[in-house]
Amino acid sequence: MARRITIADIARYAGVSPATVSLVLNGKYTQGQTARGTAERVWEAARVLGYRGRIRTRPEPGAPAIGLLIADRESFFTTYYGPRLLKGMWHVADEYNAHLFLFSDRMEGHPVTFDYLRKELESRRVNDLVVNVNNNLSESLLDTVEALAIGGTRIVALWRRPKSWFAPCVAPDDENAALLMLSHLFELGHRRVALVATEPDERTLLITERFAAAAREMGVDLALGEGLFEKGGRWGVLDDDQAVARLLGCSSPPTAIATLYDGRAIGVTKALRSLGCRVPDDISLISYGNMPENRPAPYPITMVQSPIEQIGETAVRLLVDSESSYSACCTGPPIRLPVALRVGATTGPASKAGPYSRSRVLRAF
Repeated sequence: MARRITIADIARYAGVSPATVSLVLNGKYTQGQTARGTAERVWEAARVLGYRGRIRTRPEPGAPAIGLLIADRESFFTTYYGPRLLKGMWHVADEYNAHLFLFSDRMEGHPVTFDYLRKELESRRVNDLVVNVNNNLSESLLDTVEALAIGGTRIVALWRRPKSWFAPCVAPDDENAALLMLSHLFELGHRRVALVATEPDERTLLITERFAAAAREMGVDLALGEGLFEKGGRWGVLDDDQAVARLLGCSSPPTAIATLYDGRAIGVTKALRSLGCRVPDDISLISYGNMPENRPAPYPITMVQSPIEQIGETAVRLLVDSESSYSACCTGPPIRLPVALRVGATTGPASKAGPYSRSRVLRAF
């Protein structure tokens, strides 16, 4: 009987410590260029060694096989989102002795076509596919997935479901996330709030609209920052330093900033520090994202946390549980999983007059 592969085996193969392997496999490794290379070595070692429940070259006969289709392998493994999603999927897959396989929009350096992806799925006996639907997935790849579904492959969409798909969709409760962020700031006395996000996609616009509606209901003055700063009828693109400088340099600067997603939270935190703003004494910061509690920027960020692991668990359970539960969810509304507020060290009572230097902010902008 073959010896079970351990974290220590992966560490030796990848040339890192067992602690680093544990962090990578559990989605708790820091971002950055160095981390990107290290995480890739760990995942490659896990694949080559056949780490149980993780990545296999071929499932045992009769064992369930589930694929995960993503757009960008590199960014998927070096953000907090990807490894935590996989962790949730593995948790349920292990219960059913199922195997997971990862597919991206480029396999072996070539763009994925319908025939190529179909052959890859067949060679691994994969008939169930979880699709990470986001802006990076091309329309042609979405069409390919739809063709696979017509041919009998069962699909579960994450985040959103294209209109033509007959498949369940699992997503976080984004609308409630917007309400939780604003309600928390409102309770602390903040009445001038800025929202800083990435360039808009369907999901970001939905959260923004809910945030803006809640702001109107509560009587909160809302400013829109990077990626959502409308300029001449088009979306403006500013980096974090520019966005924060513009917001704080206006005549009525916000007393709090809300950000969408982890990269923005870290960037805005650094921009505030570079401008001499004390968080939360001068300005509060809250974010919606996937960052684990022990992975803050300089300090624990107050966050509405997306249930990433539960999304992975739910997607796999839909495929390995009874057929009736899968079919019932194909045409129903998306399965919205609850988000949770985690209060950190970056929110506090509204500052009536921030002691940061406004002249310094204006010079920076």
